[in-house]
Amino acid sequence: MEGKPVIRSKPYIIGIAGTTCSGKSELARCLAGKLAEEKPVIISADAYYRDLSGLEPPERKSMNFDTPDAIEAELLHQDLAALAQGDEIDAPFYDFSTHTRTAHSTHVVPGKVVIV
Repeated sequence: MEGKPVIRSKPYIIGIAGTTCSGKSELARCLAGKLAEEKPVIISADAYYRDLSGLEPPERKSMNFDTPDAIEAELLHQDLAALAQGDEIDAPFYDFSTHTRTAHSTHVVPGKVVIV
């Protein structure tokens, strides 16, 4: 109907946490498969690693990526808040070979479930 606002449903957000190589990504993929009817999307916190393009390549490689400061938590929080409201986001794309963010992003339309 014309003139009626579009009401977006707010998705459920499921967070998966654990140490490096603990199976978080595999669990997220399996969960997304089980919830396929809910059109889940997966947001990887790895995409939110801080851009290290201001550092020389040898210095980038020496960084500790297992500390909380390695993630740009402010941007991740902002994007998750938008998704929680049912809004679309453009998630960053991180190039692990250069330890930098690229100009590319991933457009994310929230389904009924967002897995982080």
